[in-house]
Amino acid sequence: MEFQEPTDSDKELVSFVVNHCDRWRDYRDTNHLSDWLEFERIFNGEWDIQDKTRDSERSRIVTPATQQAVETRHAEIMEAIFGQGEFFDIQDDIRDVNNNPLDVAAIKAQLMEDFKIDKIRKSIDQIELLAEIYGTGIGEIIVKTEKVYVPSTQPIPGQVGQAAIGVVEQDRIGVKIVPVNPRNFLFDPNGTS
Repeated sequence: MEFQEPTDSDKELVSFVVNHCDRWRDYRDTNHLSDWLEFERIFNGEWDIQDKTRDSERSRIVTPATQQAVETRHAEIMEAIFGQGEFFDIQDDIRDVNNNPLDVAAIKAQLMEDFKIDKIRKSIDQIELLAEIYGTGIGEIIVKTEKVYVPSTQPIPGQVGQAAIGVVEQDRIGVKIVPVNPRNFLFDPNGTS
């Protein structure tokens, strides 16, 4: 593949994006990074001289009370989300496409199976824990094609009544959620959500 020299408009666009990202990173680091590092240390039970509240303090113990409180709240939120077994529902609005009735129960069951295969619950668990620690939970949705092996039976040519049992490779569209640490994310300071 040949190297293509970027056009002036390409360079201008890259400059615009990099300039905004640099300003957003500076804003994030100035206003949030020191707090986030402190939250991490307290949650992980790590002592640091920056966390002293007075000069006469000599103790280096970090009590697990904060970590316990965060984990308790995390467990309560996860119970609220997943405690009933089904964490989403699909309502049948009776508006069928081209007079073809859609089986909403089958779609819901397939979606639950896909969520289990893609480990959506584990991802949401990790995102929610990051939200408890940092105040912000962020997930990246990734859609990709992956190979899966499914059981298969195929007739053996020339052998009546005989079949070969094995697996067949198929493509599957996987939708995964990847937890993103807020320190690895730049957000617009003017944004509201």
